[in-house]
Amino acid sequence: MKIGDYLEIPETKKVILIKLTHADLLKIWKRCGLTANYGASYLISSCPEKKDVMNSVSMILNELLENAAKYSDEEMGSIELTITLSGDSAILQVDNIIDEQRYMIFRKFADKITNCEDVNSLYIEKLQSFGENDGMKSGIGLLTVLSFFNPKMGFMFQPLKEANKYKVSVQAAMPIEGATTCR
Repeated sequence: MKIGDYLEIPETKKVILIKLTHADLLKIWKRCGLTANYGASYLISSCPEKKDVMNSVSMILNELLENAAKYSDEEMGSIELTITLSGDSAILQVDNIIDEQRYMIFRKFADKITNCEDVNSLYIEKLQSFGENDGMKSGIGLLTVLSFFNPKMGFMFQPLKEANKYKVSVQAAMPIEGATTCR
């Protein structure tokens, strides 16, 4: 099931693929930021004239990684980070495995934020209700990404053979003018 602006990415277009474990990221939380900074630096090193977007890429990657680390299934805690250049965009994607309960909650949240007319109002509403138990912690990270960076967001949920497990892919496509000329 796809929600939002999810793009199928051919293997030949992928710039970087990093496989991590959620246990390592949770154990040393700083690794989310370090991995995000590495991914952003790696991407921008191929187009140094686009250095101004490096912090934005890093922030988005950090939020995607933190969500994957927090909500991954403990038994199947592998997380994949993929960065792709396609046209004039960088597509930042994080894949992880979640259980059925988290799938139901996250699918509903993904649908809500991708179909929201006014993300900024939803962001303010979440800030005001921060700390209340809504079953999904807060969702503030993804709303921050949408409010401040306005990427095209896409989600794909795939049921796995293992009972009650789902692979979730979260994408944020961010315009980087002239990305096709990066080497």
